[in-house]
Amino acid sequence: YYFFDDLKGCSIIDDHRNTYGVVKEVEEFPAQITLRVSRKGGKDFFVPFVKAFIIDVNIDKKEITINVVEGLL
Repeated sequence: YYFFDDLKGCSIIDDHRNTYGVVKEVEEFPAQITLRVSRKGGKDFFVPFVKAFIIDVNIDKKEITINVVEGLL
């Protein structure tokens, strides 16, 4: 188990271990919880915190594995 605060600072990776950025904020919108991810040299992007996008959360390793779909980044 973890708290939303535990997600801040986690690296965002895909199942091929490519790194996309780091969780900057956990934002609560009416529709869902969303991760704001900052990336070096680029604009922040958002990942909905739902099963369709989140594959795994590993707080010990500070990693969140996501399903990258077209248009997400």
